[in-house]
Amino acid sequence: MFPSTFAETDPFRTRVVYDPSVGRLQIVVDAFSEDADVDAAADSNRVHIRIDRDGEVYDRTIASPRGRRFTDDREAVFNNGILTVSLETVRRSSRNRIRWRIDP
Repeated sequence: MFPSTFAETDPFRTRVVYDPSVGRLQIVVDAFSEDADVDAAADSNRVHIRIDRDGEVYDRTIASPRGRRFTDDREAVFNNGILTVSLETVRRSSRNRIRWRIDP
């Protein structure tokens, strides 16, 4: 079983699942209406989702999993009132890390 987070964010049910075996984060939000105004944006560190449905607003930012960053392999689909966002993750690079090798 993979780690997941279920958030009852009335009136929008939300599920966030990170699958480390394939390196993907999936976010599913039930807006209950095809008429909702939906906006999803992501950078390498976070995903921002905003849904406006008849004056009810869902506004949430979800961070990348610890030690991971998002790649450009991203997809967001809004179909039948369900928003599904899927993002690939990779390990963060340690640009400033210095490796030492000491030979005896």
